Amino acid sequence: MNARQFQYQILCLSDKSYRMALSILKDENSAKDALQELMMRLWEKREQLDAIANHQAFVLTSMRNLCLDMIRKQMCTNEIPPDAEYNAPNPHQQTEQADMINHISALIDALPEMQRTILRMKDL
Repeated sequence: MNARQFQYQILCLSDKSYRMALSILKDENSAKDALQELMMRLWEKREQLDAIANHQAFVLTSMRNLCLDMIRKQMCTNEIPPDAEYNAPNPHQQTEQADMINHISALIDALPEMQRTILRMKDL
């Protein structure tokens, strides 16, 4: 596949690919990065694209898979967004939380033996 064929058969699908990436990733910059990455990969493998019958289905499936890979990679790194805020609980909230835990524990202890066992097994 030469550059002209690539332009008419693959690059014309850029808009659809971008919209798909944007709908999956929910971030414009990530969607642009995904589109650029996909087009670069397709360009590098342009000789193998002649064997593909439905270019649109191939490009959109490739974009979906790339976006899912990007999401998985982001989840594995457990990145904290730079604009994330940490609000430490104040002493009042800590006391309230401790009281709630104690109250829930008392309610669980008041349950019949079988239900109490089931709840505790569920938490394991």
